[in-house]
Amino acid sequence: FAKLPLPSNLIPCSKVIPRFDSSENVMKAPHALKRSHRSTSPLHLKDEWKWLENIEDPETKAYLKAENAFYKHSMKAHAALQKTVLAELKERLAENDSSIPERDGEYWYYIRFKKGQQYPLYCRKKSNLEAPEEIYFDHNVIAKKHSYCDLGFLDISPNHNLLAYAVDLEGNERFAIILRDLTSGKEVDLKIDGISSCFEWKNDQSFFYIKLDDHDRPLELYFRELGKTESQLLYTEADTSFFLALDSSESEGYIFL
Repeated sequence: FAKLPLPSNLIPCSKVIPRFDSSENVMKAPHALKRSHRSTSPLHLKDEWKWLENIEDPETKAYLKAENAFYKHSMKAHAALQKTVLAELKERLAENDSSIPERDGEYWYYIRFKKGQQYPLYCRKKSNLEAPEEIYFDHNVIAKKHSYCDLGFLDISPNHNLLAYAVDLEGNERFAIILRDLTSGKEVDLKIDGISSCFEWKNDQSFFYIKLDDHDRPLELYFRELGKTESQLLYTEADTSFFLALDSSESEGYIFL
């Protein structure tokens, strides 16, 4: 393949602070320098920008700040248009929308959105749809405490008394399992970090989950019983070209790996 020349308006990362062309008053785009990186195997491609994965590297942070500054400068002339497009998109959304209730045991479960809030409310009603609403999880409450908050899963225990949910507060797709007692509304003294978004209850007192390895690959299946301090490793996928996932049958009599 022919090697294409880099655009003339790119500058090296060592001078990552956005600069202006004095003759045109135009900010120049930042450019991350290439760094040599030895691949772990011949099958891996050469990645000269792998150093950008390290968000603790001061040069990575400087580069990201420069990219954000360049974006804001480039889009400044379109600020009014951005607001117009956003307003039009909101007009097409039903901000007070809700899902169709689904029955599970003696409860009806559904999610709904409240106008002005970014995340949904997870709700249920006992016995019938005329019963009082119980909001058993409000994503907005957790999200407002953090700059980033992604929800991996929500899973109710078979007896409907415990809620297991997973959150990623860093944006690295490494989730933490948290349990909540729905009777008291308090969190259970248990937290498991570094997991994928796969989880399944075995019964009211135990569950399965998949843990990520050091390279963020979901390769290990674990089993945990409530009241115990350690999880049990059940299976490790040796072939890294495969990833593990969990799912349950409609009858909830089987769990598939």
